[in-house]
Amino acid sequence: MNLNDYMKDNFPNLYLRPPLFYNWDCGLRFELGNPHIGIYKDQNRTIINYSYFNEALQRAKKLFEASFKPEDKVFCVFQKYSRGKQKIKKRDYCYRYIKNFDKIESFNTTDVFDLDDIDYKSEHYHRIVFHTTVKHIDYVNILNRSIFYDFGGKALDNYFINRNQNIIFHLYDDRGLDMIAKDKHILQKIYLQYGDWLLDYDRDKIDSNFKESIEGSEFDF
Repeated sequence: MNLNDYMKDNFPNLYLRPPLFYNWDCGLRFELGNPHIGIYKDQNRTIINYSYFNEALQRAKKLFEASFKPEDKVFCVFQKYSRGKQKIKKRDYCYRYIKNFDKIESFNTTDVFDLDDIDYKSEHYHRIVFHTTVKHIDYVNILNRSIFYDFGGKALDNYFINRNQNIIFHLYDDRGLDMIAKDKHILQKIYLQYGDWLLDYDRDKIDSNFKESIEGSEFDF
């Protein structure tokens, strides 16, 4: 099954673009950067506080490993906004962080024109999709790149799609990540275990959604 068919079957009418949390009914939005730790060490905002980014990475890693197992089949998707010339090239980091390249099931590149109402055909997204298993992905380094998005750390938007669990995981930058699922019960354990990391701005909405689901289910915690 290719990515387009998978999305139509499991996440109909959803485009892979931020913010996933606001574009799907079942999701979690987490805060990665600890608000009590400053991004910079100095008032002039010139010295980066790596403790802030290290904690963000540790949170992202724990959330990823709570929703992806080594043998899970995944679509690992990278996208770059293009004006007709920008392409994802083999020297880009997305190739470097796919391990055992000869063992992946497939990969393909394509141009995507339907993410937004784009008037000019020269403006689109260039996408590469790796179809593989989690154990063949250096997800820690990919997450780290995403965390440094606003600090020169990456130029590609990344989505991990768990085909076994029907979860989409998108870390947008150091501030946080979105996790959505086909069915609400898939995310219940993650909600309970890591609820303290939920973004406060959306906490009431998430609590209302998942507490109601848990109370009405026979899920064994």
